[in-house]
Amino acid sequence: MQQQNQDATLLEQVYHSAQMGERGTELLIKKSKDGSLSSKLGQFRDEYANIKKDAADRLFAYGQTPKEATALEAGAQWMGVQLSTLTDQSPSRMAEMIITGSAKNMIKDIEGIKQNHQAGHETRKLAGRLVALENDSLSTMKTYLN
Repeated sequence: MQQQNQDATLLEQVYHSAQMGERGTELLIKKSKDGSLSSKLGQFRDEYANIKKDAADRLFAYGQTPKEATALEAGAQWMGVQLSTLTDQSPSRMAEMIITGSAKNMIKDIEGIKQNHQAGHETRKLAGRLVALENDSLSTMKTYLN
């Protein structure tokens, strides 16, 4: 029972982080005028979507429905992107936003893995995929900084 509870807790966190990553990259794709950056963001968005789907499928297997981001969270994310790109829509500014978001989420996700250390192997593996994606995103976006 403990493992199933930790699986569900970690899967919810993975789902939420992947959902916010997917949404954030999509918001920036719409703002970007740089083809290379848009392409990279699209790749990250697609991988976030895959991880989110995998987490949802595993939650459904446990008889649970993944919780969507609240309207407040979604609105705050949208507003943050709008304000942060109001006067600067450069690839460097957008890369900075992705780096900041990826770093914050990576910390939360690593803590989630450690706090739910009794979660099953497949759940921890999925969470590890998310951390690897965030790390890859962070590393890739460094190349867009001025």
